Amino acid sequence: SSGINAEYGAIYKPPTPEMIAYLDFSVNSNGLLTGVKMSHAACNGYCRALKSACELYPSRHLALALDPFSGMGFVLWCLAGVYAGHHSILVPPAELQASPSLWLQAVS
Repeated sequence: SSGINAEYGAIYKPPTPEMIAYLDFSVNSNGLLTGVKMSHAACNGYCRALKSACELYPSRHLALALDPFSGMGFVLWCLAGVYAGHHSILVPPAELQASPSLWLQAVS
């Protein structure tokens, strides 16, 4: 076990604020899908702003109907939840379209 940690310790480098945390995708002004590089500093700032603006605290519960594999869904569902410590309830968008009353069940 300690041999494995030593081996990976030599490879692993902690992230710096400038390093890419993830790639988001957006449609540009020409209508083409383009990649947007999200740095660790940008993710941290984004989560901090969401936490402050939306008053996200560990005692809060947040219901989302966003795709967790797209930009805002990923940030709100995963990153902001870890950053702020609130409880996220993910309602798959396809299920919400099929049964709109599901939203009322999730938020009550």
